[in-house]
Amino acid sequence: MKKYIPWILFLTCILTVVGCGNRFNDTATIGNVRVNTQSRDKTSELENMNSSVQIDTTTIDTTIADNIKQGFVGTIIEETTTYMIVEPDEDEDERNISERITITYPSDHYDYLYGQGRKVVIYYYEENVSYTSSDFEIITDDISTEGFREFELSVVPSEYKEKTLILSSQDIDSFDSFPDGNSANLYYYGISDVQISINNQTMTLIEAIQNGKITLNGIIAKANEHVKDGIIEEMSYDDGGSAVYQYQNYTIIKYHTLDGNRDVYIGSTDMNIDIAEQ
Repeated sequence: MKKYIPWILFLTCILTVVGCGNRFNDTATIGNVRVNTQSRDKTSELENMNSSVQIDTTTIDTTIADNIKQGFVGTIIEETTTYMIVEPDEDEDERNISERITITYPSDHYDYLYGQGRKVVIYYYEENVSYTSSDFEIITDDISTEGFREFELSVVPSEYKEKTLILSSQDIDSFDSFPDGNSANLYYYGISDVQISINNQTMTLIEAIQNGKITLNGIIAKANEHVKDGIIEEMSYDDGGSAVYQYQNYTIIKYHTLDGNRDVYIGSTDMNIDIAEQ
């Protein structure tokens, strides 16, 4: 997902100076991202432009006018039930505008707090951004604790059919992306690596989890969406709630057994529910 905040601010200033009170009123729909297929090309168009001032937009990417929700990872450094202050990660475009951004909630969250020091993904629309020389404020309550919702996974096959512990639950607990009390280990089987693409960035899954861009819970949530949308099939088990998600090029297993196994496995397409016993 591209970020266009500097252009938006520049364009807003132009409209203010020439006295144009109208705003772009555009909508765009982002389709479901199929984790096991190539990313779809996003198309955008400028609609409902109603302005008495003719502006040359040939040098400006027209997608800045689309009503597309943007997102970035930030670390909570202060919060109450009505707002939080986050520090955008260094690789986020928002960091180029401000090292601290105030996130104001449309309504009071009462006694719920996300947790100071925790990484979250802030989703927002450009129209809800207020920027001055001393403050950058976003009005939104769309905050994800499970990383980005849209992503694409790809695996690197391996000739060795064995399970490998990639991240222990203790490792994951040490990352800001997960709350305390995580009980899941991450294993690979029949693959040597997993890559993930988020916001036009590609990195290893380990890096993405460590940097708060995705969580294991977020991966399972997306798999459940794909089941609901009929993209993939799910095999459920009566061992307490374990599930197997079969994609075209890989398999995901989420254990939820009566004896407390909550591990996540990502592996080759021939991986099955018995892998934990090997």
